[in-house]
Amino acid sequence: MSYSFSENRRGEEHLTKILKEMKTMYVKVGFPSGKEPGEPTKGSESESKTMADIALIAATQEFGTTRAGRGNSVTIPSRPFMRPALVTNKEKLAKLQKKLSSEIMSGERTVENGLELIGEFMVSKIKRAINDVETPPLAMSTIKGKGSEKPLINTGQMRNSVTYIVSDITKAEPETVKI
Repeated sequence: MSYSFSENRRGEEHLTKILKEMKTMYVKVGFPSGKEPGEPTKGSESESKTMADIALIAATQEFGTTRAGRGNSVTIPSRPFMRPALVTNKEKLAKLQKKLSSEIMSGERTVENGLELIGEFMVSKIKRAINDVETPPLAMSTIKGKGSEKPLINTGQMRNSVTYIVSDITKAEPETVKI
């Protein structure tokens, strides 16, 4: 089979476009600004939280803090869920990226769609990691206040807020909340 110069040129232009998109597009997974927070699964008497509020709660749980509470005298131990979700699924994520890259290069899928699938994959893994956290145990005062011994889950809003956003560095995007 032979190809004409114009067919080769179109293929080269298509490849250049894909490579540019792969270089400039990315996916943020977690609690990105520009997205609405998830709804609580259990009734909550407290006021509605913003995604920035939930990102702060998530970071506090992920890394822990020694300056919580009204007098900054409460210690919240680290209960990581995002880092374990990434580490535990590193090989699966690499396989998914390889498969999606092949599909993108062959024209079966767009770069944006590939990144969306990676986002959905990691969202499910982070939510599972939130459900799986058992230690360190909650303080008795926390258990009494929320009526459960399960760390990280009270109303379910943090877990339901885990999401992703596909962005392009060549286009304006919402300001990122830095924690």
